[in-house]
Amino acid sequence: MFTQVANRVMIATLAIYASLGSINIASGHFIWLAVTGQDKSSGQLADAGDATEPALEVYFGESAAPDNPKLLDMLSKMQLWQLASDADPQPIQATRQGDSLSAKISTQSKSGDQNAIYVASHDLGVRDKGGEKFRLMYYAKTGPSANSPAWQKVNVAQTIAFDIVPQISGGKIELKLQFNGSPAADCEIVILGPDDSDGEDFEGKSDADGKYVFGATMPGRYSIRARHVETTAGKVGDDAYDVVRHYVTLTLDVPASSVPMEVKNLGELPTTLTSFGGAVLGDYVYIYGGTKGSSHDYSSEVQNESLMRMPIAGGQWETIAKGPRLQGLALVPHGNKLYRIGGFEARNKKGDEQDLWSVGSVSSFDPKTNQWSDMPALPEPRSSFDAVVMDDHIYVVGGWGMAGGGRSTWHETAWKMDLTQDKPQWAAIAKAPFERRALALAAHDGKLFAIGGMTSGGETSLETDIYDPKSDSWTRGPELIGEDGMTGFGASAFATGGNLYISTVDGSFQQLSADASKWNVIAQTSTARFFHRMLPVSENAFVVVGGSNMRGRITAVERFEVPSLAKKD
Repeated sequence: MFTQVANRVMIATLAIYASLGSINIASGHFIWLAVTGQDKSSGQLADAGDATEPALEVYFGESAAPDNPKLLDMLSKMQLWQLASDADPQPIQATRQGDSLSAKISTQSKSGDQNAIYVASHDLGVRDKGGEKFRLMYYAKTGPSANSPAWQKVNVAQTIAFDIVPQISGGKIELKLQFNGSPAADCEIVILGPDDSDGEDFEGKSDADGKYVFGATMPGRYSIRARHVETTAGKVGDDAYDVVRHYVTLTLDVPASSVPMEVKNLGELPTTLTSFGGAVLGDYVYIYGGTKGSSHDYSSEVQNESLMRMPIAGGQWETIAKGPRLQGLALVPHGNKLYRIGGFEARNKKGDEQDLWSVGSVSSFDPKTNQWSDMPALPEPRSSFDAVVMDDHIYVVGGWGMAGGGRSTWHETAWKMDLTQDKPQWAAIAKAPFERRALALAAHDGKLFAIGGMTSGGETSLETDIYDPKSDSWTRGPELIGEDGMTGFGASAFATGGNLYISTVDGSFQQLSADASKWNVIAQTSTARFFHRMLPVSENAFVVVGGSNMRGRITAVERFEVPSLAKKD
């Protein structure tokens, strides 16, 4: 770690002297490239409107930000290129306009701009410092957001000799330094974090494989530079030199979607559990049912019959009641009670042929008496659905009915129950325009959002469908962001603090935009899960329980806060 404040004060002082005369540019000024019109937190081209066209800006300073504009005159012989994985390098001409040195880049396709890599090269000739004569070579690089595969796909070796190739995973950024296509070991590296970050500056050296890894805990723009000394003597014209100093800079925008959220571990489940119901009531997190077995392991022995709870602040789980062995059910809170809805029971013993039956039973639970009370059953047996409470009504959407022997009926029907009535009954709402199970259902802004799941055709889905109780009608919403439909399979969604969120098996934590027109990935969950429960415990915090991922079952119970950037939506 280095003293960022002192370093920047020194550089600012040098810049002042530079406006009066010459400056030893090896002291701290470097070439930087940056794409303007790009959101530093999302890493994507900003929706700035037709008045703003994306451009490639050239800076000459300590970081990827404007400095003394007079220094830009020193870059008149700099070479610029736009690179892509499927095209030859395209030269770019940067022009000086007032205090800015910039070049227009293609505006025909924003996605094309986001996949391009931009590089610069400049030979500053022979310098003499402290009796050592060295040739000074500058290179610069920028491009799309840090999570783009373009960084690994685009080869820049034909345009610049010294290169930094970034790759981000799990909040860690690996920098691979290469000189003439080979790993560059023992190179000095300096990293300046985003302007508003605290403690996001680093310095170090590349290892024997030319690699350096650091943790990016803040989204935004990182200014990265490295130095490689080539012990090769030579001449530039009549000027002799002993070594060549190569400097390369990388302007890297780290999107919020690549930064894991900080979590607090609240404890462990007493057993693995998936496909269960979960709810928050009072000061407790409650869970009921689910399976303790492995994938596709269905038997009465592995189905959970316990209603358990844990304090919201964390601690031990306690079993407070028993009930039927069920999974694929829903548990929702209303007033001072919990409501258990549907699910399926395995009527076979472990090792026997599977005999799975959906149920329509509904019961309420009063934590004051620790007693279950029967409620009107669903109009048809249903499991692998989801349910929510909105405006004193329980809503049930999605799922199917299994009747043993592999027989199942996919449900288009959807239901509501008014809990304010003395004798509440189920009433039909408009049929859903889909047949999906293992979906997430959430109440937000006076509407229902049915998200993801698996279709009756056996395909996983990214779709969102929206139900408006005022018009008793469904409309199509935006698709989740994901490489395939698995992102929407077994996800968990809930609204809190005026925003709707969903957590998914690929680890993406997504937020619905304020106008409900799109989903945005705003962070990565520390533990990717599906068939779990993500439950709100405040206006900006969730507790996540159970579930599994491609590596196995998860018992850790975690609490995380919604990233501060998301709260601005």
